Amino acid sequence: MNNLTRKIAAVAMAFTVLGTGAAVTNTIAPKSNNTITAYAIGGDQNFASKVKPVRGWTYGRYKGKRAGDGIYWIQAALNCMYRNAVGFEALEVDGKYGPKTEAAVRMFQQWYKNNRNSNMSVDGVFGTQTYDAFAAMGYTAGR
Repeated sequence: MNNLTRKIAAVAMAFTVLGTGAAVTNTIAPKSNNTITAYAIGGDQNFASKVKPVRGWTYGRYKGKRAGDGIYWIQAALNCMYRNAVGFEALEVDGKYGPKTEAAVRMFQQWYKNNRNSNMSVDGVFGTQTYDAFAAMGYTAGR
């Protein structure tokens, strides 16, 4: 392992220890030097440690529950789901269903609708349909 690789690995480890996480990739491009890239993975991604939303309840900015248990789980699960997605800014896991959480839920709903041939509503509200879609994707852990 050369000196630059060690430094990048140390930075990645520092991000991990601080709880933000990191990823290190090695890109080999034609007619160029090997490139190693490190980047932070933001946001709490430990959704399994949070209280799950209640199936049948509605969580949303204007409809349903807007703060508290369940929303922490939604935010952490979205951070986990989209941790490497281009253009996704990690959500602050604060238990408040704000505009960023709504936009992330809407992003998931649109993806699920397009890729799973679903009739899911793309409304930014985390209700029964979205809960079931999360479960279908394997996001079932939680207290």
